[in-house]
Amino acid sequence: MDIISFSKHILDHRIDRRKEHSVETIVYIAMAAVICGAESWGEIEAFGICKKDFFARQI
Repeated sequence: MDIISFSKHILDHRIDRRKEHSVETIVYIAMAAVICGAESWGEIEAFGICKKDFFARQI
């Protein structure tokens, strides 16, 4: 099972109107960021922003 398929089984408790990104996208980017050395949510966010074009092609 790949990461995206696995992430689709995670229950999302967020309010619908507040959802800018899917849980699958958040998990995928967070895992990639941590593998690349991110150590905080701020660093994960910065990683996602820097790699926005790359992730737009992947997901």
